[in-house]
Amino acid sequence: MENLIKKYFLILLFLSIFTFDKLFSIPFIQNYFTIVSPISFFESIKNNILVNEEKLKLAIQSKKKIVFIFGSSTSYGFYFNESDYFNSILQKNLDLKNKKNLNQFEIFNFSYAGATVISHLVRLEQILERGYKPDLILLELAASSFNTNNSFYEAEISESLTFSFILKNFSWIPKEHISKNFLKKFFLLSKLKLDFSMTNQKQIFNQYRMVMNLGLKIKKIPESFEVGEEKLGFYLSNQYMIQNFKENFKNFKVSPEMILYFHKIIELINKNQIPVFYFHTAVHPLVNEVIQETSIPTEWKSFLEKEKLKNFYDLNQDKFCTNFMDPLHMGIPCYIKMYPILIKELRL
Repeated sequence: MENLIKKYFLILLFLSIFTFDKLFSIPFIQNYFTIVSPISFFESIKNNILVNEEKLKLAIQSKKKIVFIFGSSTSYGFYFNESDYFNSILQKNLDLKNKKNLNQFEIFNFSYAGATVISHLVRLEQILERGYKPDLILLELAASSFNTNNSFYEAEISESLTFSFILKNFSWIPKEHISKNFLKKFFLLSKLKLDFSMTNQKQIFNQYRMVMNLGLKIKKIPESFEVGEEKLGFYLSNQYMIQNFKENFKNFKVSPEMILYFHKIIELINKNQIPVFYFHTAVHPLVNEVIQETSIPTEWKSFLEKEKLKNFYDLNQDKFCTNFMDPLHMGIPCYIKMYPILIKELRL
């Protein structure tokens, strides 16, 4: 009898936890009692979807050189990646020589908000397994890609590490990542952070996440600004982003687990004999001031020195960019300036 009671107690306990977990799928409850984790950006990796596959096939048939870009929102142009307007502005502003050089290539940007070296590796492996090998890879390399305190980190583990990838690479993937991945497949709350405080900060955070999740669908490009000519909207977004940045990079250290994924990327690139160029996008001077107050400069410099990477360019140097959409994302003029630099690397 006692064993039977224990058995039913465990069943009831599991059902209670399961039911409690599913309550947080209700938008109202999720919005007010949790901090939402962004997951919509990971759908293409999770489902192994290659949206531009037909375009890629045509480019190969046309014998164009193929370039893959892997990075975060700072690399795909968060506000205008999906907009034809960006491409038209780019074509209008490139000089004839650079425009002619660029037309020899087809660039496929696989960057998205919050991406780290985890999703870069999984995505690259998926594409190579389809038989598509680029002539060059442009890989964003930033401290955020190696930060386990990043607000996207948990979503990366649960959404980017696909079942097939785990099976194939089980021997080296950190066991903690594997266990987290399987746990998050069953329990919604493992993807969310409980927060029962009714604070404006939390509501702003969740609203900001909603905007981020809609980012891929944005067609109208917001106004960018030159440094020193910022408007009120910038300072409002700056307050949130700086606060979030400080929280995300508190006691920052380059994660050994993330270095492991990065080394696997290099291993895969070398195995397929693909040239690679590393770059770091620019951020607003106010963000750079905050960065100097953290452990990032020391940790990041140490990491770069140990890796001894060739072909690395930091767009923060020499005041390369003076135009921004918000504190963390470059404006179109900076992307226009960036392309001639990349074109040099495209002469393969």
